Amino acid sequence: MKEPNKISRREITDPAVYFNRRKFIQAGALAASAVATGVAYRHLNPVGTAKKGKVEAAIPGIAQPPAVASDNSGFHVDEPQTPYDDITHYNNFYEFSTDKESVAPAAASFDTKGWQVSVGGLVRKPKVFDLDDLLKISPPEERVYRMRCVEAWSMVIPWVGYSLSKLLAVVEPLSDARFVAFQTLLDPKRMPGQQSDVLEWPYVEGLRLD
Repeated sequence: MKEPNKISRREITDPAVYFNRRKFIQAGALAASAVATGVAYRHLNPVGTAKKGKVEAAIPGIAQPPAVASDNSGFHVDEPQTPYDDITHYNNFYEFSTDKESVAPAAASFDTKGWQVSVGGLVRKPKVFDLDDLLKISPPEERVYRMRCVEAWSMVIPWVGYSLSKLLAVVEPLSDARFVAFQTLLDPKRMPGQQSDVLEWPYVEGLRLD
């Protein structure tokens, strides 16, 4: 073994090579993780037999196609949108079923009147919003999104709403806040899928504020 002070400079690996190798390994690990996640997700939630290829996502709580928004935000794609019937009958909503084509009939008579959204935690102005409150925050924007899922289906969906940042501006997050957590309603009697252990209920998703 050579003494450290006798290793010549030409024998030392260039840092650029070393760091590029690290990035390559990291990228490979991320790719493998994504593939594994996709395989597991497809096993849990197979693509419906009648909906392979392009389909659109459901828009929960909307009984009619969205009205044309007054503010065109410029989010558009060249691909044709999927028929509205497919949008409303091919749904990921584990609270009712893990089978996408079973959600719409299971939720057909579900009543959301009186629902509210509570925003608290690290905010200066915690608030409970009803639907009218939410609609008053900002004029709606019209967008069309192309979505690709690890389950091997895709969507081109119309969307009308506004940026989450506008709602957050109302409650004023504190400087210590780093994430927004979204927690679903817990009601196993009305949403029978919550009686299963397919997810931990109530379900929580999160977004980074930056």
